[in-house]
Amino acid sequence: MRARVELKTGISKGGERMNNKSSKVINSLVALGMVVSALPAYADETPLARALKHYEEISKKQGASIQASQLAKLEKELKALEADEKLDRNGILSTAMIFQRLAQKHAPSLNFRGSRMVPQVQVVADDAPAKDGNIKQKNYNAAEGYRLRAMALYNRLPETDPTRINEQRNLASWYYHYGQKQQEELQTQQLSKLLHTTDRDKLFPPPPPCPACGMG
Repeated sequence: MRARVELKTGISKGGERMNNKSSKVINSLVALGMVVSALPAYADETPLARALKHYEEISKKQGASIQASQLAKLEKELKALEADEKLDRNGILSTAMIFQRLAQKHAPSLNFRGSRMVPQVQVVADDAPAKDGNIKQKNYNAAEGYRLRAMALYNRLPETDPTRINEQRNLASWYYHYGQKQQEELQTQQLSKLLHTTDRDKLFPPPPPCPACGMG
C-alpha cells in the first residue's frame, strides 16, 4: 500500500501532481493525524505515514476530549474524500491508509502472510474479561467498519491494480485472523474474481524462497 505523496508540494515521488482538492484535504488529514494511533503496518512508510506517527506521539500528551474533537473533524474530512468521485489515485491510497491505521488502533493485524502465522483472536462480548487472545466486540466492529471503508476506496482502482489485489488478500486474512469464517470466505471470493482463479497458491502466494536458507 503505497500512497506516494509529498506533503509539502502535493507531488508524488513519480512526478505526478495531485489535483488541488486531493492535496488540500490530505494535508488537512495530516494536521488532524494526532488522533490516529496505530501500529506501522508496512516497512516502506510514506511521508504521510511518518507524519501521522509524529502526531501520534503528540497525542499522548493530549486529553481525551481534545482527541474526540479532532476525531470528529477527521471523520468529516474522510467523508468528504469518500464522496469525491473524482478522487485521484494518490487521494484514494492516502485516504484508505488513514482508514487502515484507524482500524489497526482498534483491532491490529499483520499482512496476509503474517496473519496466518500467528494464533487467531477470538471476538468476545464487551463485558467479557480481557484476556490475551481475545478482542471486545466493540473494538472489532470499529475496526471492521474502517477496513471496509478502506476496501471500498481500493475498489475504485482497476481490477488488475496490484494494490487493490493485495489489500483484498489482506482483508480476507484479517477476517481469518479474527475467526470470522463466513466473512473470510466472502472476501476470498472477491479475490478469486479479481484473479480469475480458485488456486489457493495464487490467491495467497507462499513467501519466496530464501537464498540464505539454501532453498530456491
